[in-house]
Amino acid sequence: MDWLIVSLVFAFVIAFGLLALTAIVSAWRTPDLAWRGSGRTRRGTVALVAFTGGLGGLHYWLRIRPDLVGLASSADQATAPTKAEMRAIAAQRSLGG
Repeated sequence: MDWLIVSLVFAFVIAFGLLALTAIVSAWRTPDLAWRGSGRTRRGTVALVAFTGGLGGLHYWLRIRPDLVGLASSADQATAPTKAEMRAIAAQRSLGG
């Protein structure tokens, strides 16, 4: 029974480590324009994920990354949309429009 608990804890630690690692790599490779448009910094986000591990990675994937993806898709435009515009887009998507 002890080996089962140890193996589950080990799998949990590995999964959270991979979650944090993929978040750091994704954050580092995101275009600068998306970071400027979102009002966040790349260095701050990478530091957050590095210091908080899997929970920071989870926060990145669920809260930060969706904003950045919306902004990165508009990277070919001269300016990124403002936060108010992104909120309006998110509200339209949540209404199904």
